[in-house]
Amino acid sequence: MELERLVVTTCLKRGRDRGRRLPEVAEALPKGARKRLEADVGVGITGVAGPGGGTEEKPVGTVCLSVMAPDGSRARAVTLPGR
Repeated sequence: MELERLVVTTCLKRGRDRGRRLPEVAEALPKGARKRLEADVGVGITGVAGPGGGTEEKPVGTVCLSVMAPDGSRARAVTLPGR
């Protein structure tokens, strides 16, 4: 839990400051993880789990994934189906 707090705190503040733009938060997570853990690779996953809280722009089931390594990064947003 301590590790999660160290890596995620800045990213969550950034998300609140920017209207919770999920892709930006997902991209900030691996960057923070790499920096704080002195790791080669970092991964970020965030989204709208539900059952409430979704919007037209970001419906429940929206998941943003990001990975960052020394040679670059990739990010993707998907919407997973639900019931």
